Amino acid sequence: MFYGKNIKGKVLEPLKPKEISNRQLKNLTRSWMFLRDKFDAKGVFEKMKGRIVADGRTQDRTIYDNNASPTVSLKSVFSCLKIAAIEDRKMMKVDISGAFLTADIDETQEVWMLLDKEMTELVVSWNPEFKQYVREDGTMICKVLKAMYGLVQDALLFYKKLRAILESHGFVANALDCCVMNKTVDGRQITILMYVDDLMVLAKEEKDLIWVRDLLLSHFDRIKWKIANEFTYLGMLVEKTERGFEISMEYYIDQTLQFYFGERKNTIKEYITPAIATLYTEDDEQMEKEESVPFHSTVAKLLYLGKRVRPGILLSTQYLCTKVKVPGVIDRQKLERILGNLKMTKKQKRLIDKSLFDCVALYIDAAFACYVDGKSQYGVCTLLGNTSVNEISRKQKIVTKDITEAELVALSDHAVEADLTTEFLQEQGNRVKMSIVYQDNASTVTLVTKGGGKPRTKYLRVRQMLVKQMIEMQQIEVKFIRTGKMVADVLTKPLNGDPFHKLVMILLGWVNMMK
Repeated sequence: MFYGKNIKGKVLEPLKPKEISNRQLKNLTRSWMFLRDKFDAKGVFEKMKGRIVADGRTQDRTIYDNNASPTVSLKSVFSCLKIAAIEDRKMMKVDISGAFLTADIDETQEVWMLLDKEMTELVVSWNPEFKQYVREDGTMICKVLKAMYGLVQDALLFYKKLRAILESHGFVANALDCCVMNKTVDGRQITILMYVDDLMVLAKEEKDLIWVRDLLLSHFDRIKWKIANEFTYLGMLVEKTERGFEISMEYYIDQTLQFYFGERKNTIKEYITPAIATLYTEDDEQMEKEESVPFHSTVAKLLYLGKRVRPGILLSTQYLCTKVKVPGVIDRQKLERILGNLKMTKKQKRLIDKSLFDCVALYIDAAFACYVDGKSQYGVCTLLGNTSVNEISRKQKIVTKDITEAELVALSDHAVEADLTTEFLQEQGNRVKMSIVYQDNASTVTLVTKGGGKPRTKYLRVRQMLVKQMIEMQQIEVKFIRTGKMVADVLTKPLNGDPFHKLVMILLGWVNMMK
């Protein structure tokens, strides 16, 4: 039998060549060995990870009804940190070692894995008694008993196990995000955020964190835990300070610059803003094919960064996301401008402060017909007090005939964000009033609050009536705000100078929106 390191029970069960059926041979899953260095968000080496994984690409996915595993959303992470900042909670990070190998494979979904010749030789050298299972070609076939990394169902199996353990000890999942688990002990709430096997625990008292640690140790052979005011979570460096929580990714920015520029990293030009006024301009000259691959990868890295700690680059990055399949030469310049801006401002942090809030404030804006195909850009920002917990910057999927229609489409698509965030906070035990949605287009506000108008299609009329119904049911309140205070403006238009920096500082939490 094969046993995982620090794992109770066998992981693989080798089969003798004569015991292998044609059905098993037909449904074999290959195996791979991966080695990589792991660093934290500050660039400090943590360990070298080695792992045998299954090649889930060869599995028949039609036999699995649902293999998707939920993970905590960034909006939920920031919202819970906002509550933790106000209540001055302590935090703990937990990493469950070999997490997937603790979950059993469903007996109705048997998996057989092929170990190649080199892997088989290693196994036999460690355990000579396994020589009897070696096939004529030097390979070995095993039955998979645990949720090995790489299988299509591995993450879901572990999630179900972890959630069942927590629920058995009184934790309840938030109805709006099933990866946020809560338990109240003597009036103190303990919150656990789950992103696969990486957990963040937030509690008022350190003894509650210790209790969670001991609970997990009673079910898993080995966990790594850390109670501190600073640690890495989901690639972000989270620091608890007097202001609240400060979040940064300086090392990630350095690595992204190194990936794209290589030796030219220290000589690149710096920019005070990430976008030029002609951001939406296109040209016919296409980028060389060998350049398009690192271009695509770098844009993906920037999107990862922007959603976490640098919302100021989201507009430019999202635009480049629409160009990754056929990037133009001019798009290279736009990408390098973003990178130049990041080099200048790499120490910038997101602040989740202790400012109180009694409702969710949602800012929705649109830039009309800015793309060459006539489509518009929209931006959405969700604020709790002075803290932005979610930013969205995207291209609209339909063409609209004027700015009012563009604003209406954005409003109808995302007004529900305010209601969902309110419900999430209520599930967390917070008392919040009706959400306020801010719009800087007076015509759009009139359409959804007073009705009237003549939408040119029934689909636009449905959008209008949808928002109007939400208002009448007192799910949201829609208010007009002048453009100068529309925070989402920086997510739709390539601003420069003071307007850009002021709005970005609001999104990052360093400037009070009301000032």
